[in-house]
Amino acid sequence: DPIVVTALVTQLPTLPIEFIEIPGPAGRPSLVETVLLSAEVQSGKTSYDNSFNAGQTLLQAKEFTIAETPTRSNGFAPSEEIHYADALGEPGAPNSGLSNVVTRRGFELALVESNLGPTGFRESGATDDFGVILQAGQLDPGSPLVTGEFIFLSFSGGLEGADIDTLDVPPHNGLLSIIYLDLDPLKTILGVDTVTRMFLVDGSGNGEIDPIEVFSLVPEPGVVPMYAMSLAAMSLLARVRRRVQP
Repeated sequence: DPIVVTALVTQLPTLPIEFIEIPGPAGRPSLVETVLLSAEVQSGKTSYDNSFNAGQTLLQAKEFTIAETPTRSNGFAPSEEIHYADALGEPGAPNSGLSNVVTRRGFELALVESNLGPTGFRESGATDDFGVILQAGQLDPGSPLVTGEFIFLSFSGGLEGADIDTLDVPPHNGLLSIIYLDLDPLKTILGVDTVTRMFLVDGSGNGEIDPIEVFSLVPEPGVVPMYAMSLAAMSLLARVRRRVQP
């Protein structure tokens, strides 16, 4: 039902007056600076050229509230087939090893995104480009980061912070996409033990991604009820997805 789904979608800002900026910890980049200083932008790529206001002081992004989420490897392992994104952020072709994969790999965050338009038209998702910024929480001794520092994910495809170029995964024109994020590299490489905030950055300037919710799949120690609720919600979404598949 497009009326029901549209009400669930969290709209990314489209007007520059709605763009945001958040200071970083002392001596560390702010939200805007995190994108401007990323390898993606510094390399000369134009992925985020339209993601700022005219003075590049505000960022076209939206915060999603998440529980403090550990980055350790015992996250949620999906039982359904998934499609891994390649080095450019593209999901694998049907004949590649990146498609139709069943894995025991654990994922710590899941982004649920709709491809159902407000008039009932099913979008391809081909222009739903976005990037992900997380904020560091607890750190391991020796980590090069500080608590509260922003991290533009470097493992979502291509260079640091590269956008996910399409959500149109096989069998195509799906009503619902679930994007799983594996945060293990934050733990093993950067010594980040937990993340506390998540931001989606529009990568096309058009705000075309239609995110419904972000779930923490691994709760902070002791938060058993939230973990159970997340698993129940993911199970429900999986059943809905199976029903709408042609």
